[in-house]
Amino acid sequence: MNYEISDFTVDEVCKRWTQKQLQVNHEYQRAPRWTDRQKQLLIDSVLRGYALPSFFLHRKKRPFGDQTIEELFIVDGQQRIQSLVDFKEGEFSLLDPAKNSRWFPKFIADAEIPCEWANRTYEQLDVVQRSHLNSTRLRVVLIDAEEDEVRDLFVRLQAGSPLRPQDKRDAFPGGMPNYIKHLGGYVERGENQEVKVIGGHPIFRQFLKWSSPATTHLSRELAAKIVMQLIRDGQGQPLSGTNSLALDAFYHQHVNFREDSTEAKRIDSVFDEVFGSLSQYQGTFPTAMEWVHLFVLFQRLQRGYTGSWKRYLKRVLQKFKRELASAQDNTANRASDPLWTEFGMLRSGRGADGSTKFTHRQKFFDDWFKNELRPEEIDPRRSFDIRTRDLLWDAQVGVCGYHDHDFCENTPLQRDEAEVHHILPHSQGGKTERSNAVLTHASCNQHIGSTHKPISSQLILNALKSFSEPS
Repeated sequence: MNYEISDFTVDEVCKRWTQKQLQVNHEYQRAPRWTDRQKQLLIDSVLRGYALPSFFLHRKKRPFGDQTIEELFIVDGQQRIQSLVDFKEGEFSLLDPAKNSRWFPKFIADAEIPCEWANRTYEQLDVVQRSHLNSTRLRVVLIDAEEDEVRDLFVRLQAGSPLRPQDKRDAFPGGMPNYIKHLGGYVERGENQEVKVIGGHPIFRQFLKWSSPATTHLSRELAAKIVMQLIRDGQGQPLSGTNSLALDAFYHQHVNFREDSTEAKRIDSVFDEVFGSLSQYQGTFPTAMEWVHLFVLFQRLQRGYTGSWKRYLKRVLQKFKRELASAQDNTANRASDPLWTEFGMLRSGRGADGSTKFTHRQKFFDDWFKNELRPEEIDPRRSFDIRTRDLLWDAQVGVCGYHDHDFCENTPLQRDEAEVHHILPHSQGGKTERSNAVLTHASCNQHIGSTHKPISSQLILNALKSFSEPS
């Protein structure tokens, strides 16, 4: 990483900001969220001559016709710059240390000489005070580096600040942060400086009522927990804990995740189907943790059962929430109520967000809902007869039907382990007949589940054509 030390005056920084010569990279920067108190204390510090921390700017150069344009993106210092601009634009007045003593050390609050700028806006400062503010020099570090290095620097710079864990994850390298922001939504400041929420799945807006700029970090964190468990479960891995360490590790492990990947589209589909299945739901909504369990259950039911259970999901979820609330209120019977001992009491306390308790709750959750929903199980391996499997094996010459998709391990099929997959699933009207059958890896069959994924390989299409012809 190469960098250059420079300095800008406060006036120069503010002008660059208002002229959009200083930009915010929303892929990892958090939205402006300093309180007025924090902004007031920053301006007070500048007027007292206190040194401010360095500002870090990522310098990018791009061709523009015959010239090269230099663009500056804020890596660290966005909140401070916004505070300086807001003060100069008259957004707030300054504190009076004598009247707001709780925010100042005693030697300032009890000073014999009153604070000269107390309660003043920028326009109310005298000429000397304004000149001092505008001419104050700020130390600036101009960085020339690759994007991932800059993101890593941002995370390290925030290590000692009150940045939320999810804010830090938003800055991690790779495609996962942007995908989670696509699902959970993020905050951006518009042309006229208004703060607005961009994106976000309607599940968070309509079911959890998380639609304000102050709650997007909650929706992103919940989206991350859901995606982590869906991916692990879809790949046949044990479910994970949902604490910050587990989420950080998940982001790092999926640094190559792509927003346009088949896996991303599959998860988008699960979100859409959960939302559709619970439309016009009238009962008590699940807690954040219960949403994670519900998504895992939904994916598992999609994978192993016909779709008839979806029509009853709203009613059964209402019953679950009613009985769970009753179990919590009925102190006398808690010890003998499995809904409390196997699920309710494990939602809090030590280790509640660890893998052991999460896995235990998920098993109980799955069993309870299956008992109520009574889903119709499908057996993709045994729903076709032995002859069908043998003919498919001969036609496909040991090649998986989805070998050209990125989720396929693209290794030779093992005859005893290969599974016959319904190309069009039962839930969408697919029948157990030759024209709807293809041989796949067990992992590919599990990955596709009950979704419809047409065959795209010409090799397999030719094999299936010959397989379907009368023998």
